[in-house]
Amino acid sequence: MAFASELQARERKLAREQKERQEKARNKLDSMRKAQEAAQARRAAEEEVQRAKRLAEAAQEEEKRLQWEADVAANRGVVYSEKLAVENLPADVAEAKGIRRSKDKILLPPSAKFELLRHGVDRLGSLLFEITAEDGSRTHAGLLDFTAPHGKVCLPQDVMRCLAGKTDTEYGGMVQVRYARLQGGEYAKLQPMEKAFQQVDDIKAGLESALLTRCTLTEGDVVSVSDGESLHELRVLELKPTSAVSIVETDLEVDIAPSLETEEEVQRLEDARKARKEQIKREIEEEELRIAQEKIAEDLLMKEEASKQKEREERWDRLSRTLPSEPSPGPDVTTVLIRASDGTRRERRFSRSDRISQLFQFVDAGPCGGAEPGAYNLVMLYPRRVFTLSDDGDTTLNEAGITGRQESLLIEISKDHQ
Repeated sequence: MAFASELQARERKLAREQKERQEKARNKLDSMRKAQEAAQARRAAEEEVQRAKRLAEAAQEEEKRLQWEADVAANRGVVYSEKLAVENLPADVAEAKGIRRSKDKILLPPSAKFELLRHGVDRLGSLLFEITAEDGSRTHAGLLDFTAPHGKVCLPQDVMRCLAGKTDTEYGGMVQVRYARLQGGEYAKLQPMEKAFQQVDDIKAGLESALLTRCTLTEGDVVSVSDGESLHELRVLELKPTSAVSIVETDLEVDIAPSLETEEEVQRLEDARKARKEQIKREIEEEELRIAQEKIAEDLLMKEEASKQKEREERWDRLSRTLPSEPSPGPDVTTVLIRASDGTRRERRFSRSDRISQLFQFVDAGPCGGAEPGAYNLVMLYPRRVFTLSDDGDTTLNEAGITGRQESLLIEISKDHQ
């Protein structure tokens, strides 16, 4: 017996150990599977990053290729593009050389000269360049000479302002400089920043003087115009035939748009008008909603009142049928006149042996100043006596002293229902 028990214990131990080994093996397999899945996910993510990087690089290469082809086509085979750091070019550098169109003349490094000469650019006339800032803003400029420090481009203040996008800011940073051939300008629309410019006496002379100091115009540029006393800033809104033009030896038609200050005032007025219109619209909608809600409430009230009136009429009809027949005039008959506070009057003959409860039943069987069953008392004025249904319902008219040929009672709403 002891041997059998020991054998069973060993069998249970072996089964338990085997189960534990199987559980460990399953856990190990699960861990290995999860590790493999995590490794595969990491590899897939890394491959996706590399694929996106390759696509981005391919897109950049394609963009460069297209730009190169566009430059070749536009610039008659000349391609020059270089990323350079910006330095300020003092105004007196160009003035010292007696150059009139100096506001947008730049200095490039000597390396740019060799690259351009390699393409035979010296046979293509005056040199113009597109200058693009890191934020994508761009302008164009002419060349002063090739004396800028290595890896740098020197920009005059007006060019910096055009890149900065604001008249009170100078641009600093890296720019992409590309050789560009520009068509001659035919039309330009300029917008003054302030209304004061439109009060200048000789706008035409001021504009001509300002444009004679530049070689190019680009949509978005800022042009400084002097009236002899003040300096006015104008934004280039539109150009024809292209968005950037040369203005050297061209017959340029110029239009002046309403000032930015005027446009902002007009916009504020328009915004105020729209806001007022929206406010009026909301007020009309709110009033229409209020009227609709009142109409709904009125309709519900009318339906409720109609339902109550129907219930009252059904009650009146039902109670009228339960009243005993009205007696004919005689010595033991009293005509009772019942009056309500709203002026309603009802009259009926009663036998003096009838009970007070029948007077209440008569009141409940018809319209009597809105008095609801159980919510009123009947009052005799001379002598004053108040009859209640609970206390006097079983009293006869004769016992109550209602024995005259004609008696008058008032309906008085009980205090509990006032």
